[in-house]
Amino acid sequence: MYVFKHDGSMTHDGSGTYGRSADNAVLRHQLNQAGYPTSGVSTSPHRGRAIFYALRGGQRSVGVVLTIDQARLAEHEVVAHVVSDTVITPSVAEDEEVILVGKSGGTLPCDIVCSIEIVRANP
Repeated sequence: MYVFKHDGSMTHDGSGTYGRSADNAVLRHQLNQAGYPTSGVSTSPHRGRAIFYALRGGQRSVGVVLTIDQARLAEHEVVAHVVSDTVITPSVAEDEEVILVGKSGGTLPCDIVCSIEIVRANP
């Protein structure tokens, strides 16, 4: 949960809500890709975007991409927040970002991971 303050960090596109809410936490998590700390983990359904982030936008030559089994989320009490369902203007719309949050804001269980892939930058 997150409460926005009148400090200029909130956009005025109607995405934020008054008081503490999961919607505000989703908005804050992805806001300007600033890396605000939240209990969520960013994911994308697009392999190309996952590789982009695994390689930190070209800053790294090797990275790791995890494939998550969406069918296992509910049984492990992981909540998936589809950013575009909450945020009117996502920071990076092409990511089609889904933020995963573990039970009570805790870690994500290994059982939701169905594959781990080492990816390399093209020379």
